[in-house]
Amino acid sequence: MIKKNLFIADLRSHNSNGKRTGHYVPLAEMYQKIFGDTYDVFIAGGPVYRSHFKEKDLCLLPYNVSGTSLRDKWHTLKNAIALFKMAKGEIIVLQQATVVTYILALALFYRRTSKLYMIQYSDEGVRTWLRRFIYRFARNKIDGTICPNDKVGKAYGIPYLSIPDYLYVEDKCLEKNFSYKKKIYDFCILGRISPEKGVIDVIKYLKDTDYKIIIAGQPQTSEIENELEVLCKNQKNIILEIGYLDNDKYLHYLSMSKYCILNYLGEYSLRSSGVVYDMIFNNVPVVGRKCTALQLIKEYELGYLYEDLSDFCPNEFLKESKYDKYIQNIYKYKEKHKLYVQQLKSFIKS
Repeated sequence: MIKKNLFIADLRSHNSNGKRTGHYVPLAEMYQKIFGDTYDVFIAGGPVYRSHFKEKDLCLLPYNVSGTSLRDKWHTLKNAIALFKMAKGEIIVLQQATVVTYILALALFYRRTSKLYMIQYSDEGVRTWLRRFIYRFARNKIDGTICPNDKVGKAYGIPYLSIPDYLYVEDKCLEKNFSYKKKIYDFCILGRISPEKGVIDVIKYLKDTDYKIIIAGQPQTSEIENELEVLCKNQKNIILEIGYLDNDKYLHYLSMSKYCILNYLGEYSLRSSGVVYDMIFNNVPVVGRKCTALQLIKEYELGYLYEDLSDFCPNEFLKESKYDKYIQNIYKYKEKHKLYVQQLKSFIKS
């Protein structure tokens, strides 16, 4: 029996120094693993995806789109047109990127020749009267929405599946889990460093202490980079590594850390976070500020949430018995994802 093709598509394909940053690549890898035994899975994206996937797995779209100009939006539309032609009669899953533009593409250029699903993390696509007006012309062409909660699903008024943003796929994660005593760092902060992640405040709070901390990633601006370097200079307890963090190094630092700190502020605190799942799936409990993005940490006791950073007392969590309790809860939580995987496979149908 010939398998149908499933295309997991990123119509924007933002290019940052030759790399595709954010959740798009990990999510595409997740779909490959979950659906690889049922469909031939292709990653649809611009040329930047060549640095992440083998050519045989790629469905290359014409453009990487890094801006928001009219020209950039036109390139996104052309990526959509190319995708609709290549995936005719197959299955399409659209990642959430430049949502309003891709809904416009559905309204104008898509003729419902495939099964088409969209991933949505918020109600961004229907938040204003103009967006709702555009969406009216696309709505009947979409077979379903994959979203993190009922509120988002109901906003689009079509069949939806509410599941976590990332699903646990066992071979995606660390091959080796080091014991508590072999871990080098008490806390880690990894990935892109932006103001909304509250990294500067964490450094100010924990510098000149005995807690060992690794901070590694690319600052969003030169101002943040300069401030990080000034704060961490001559700090014996903090290691600062500025620059793009490749996957191997990212996983290595995770394996060497007892906890991850996620001190989310502003917009980051209100939306879901792929980093949270990265930590949990790799058996690293989370310490962070109480917010929407970290709700699952509280719900399943996968770490500790504080109201304010000043309430955070590290000594309480650096007891092995406390750590072991969180790790056991993480194992239980990951078991739940077997059900989520089955729900997703049942929802996306040819």
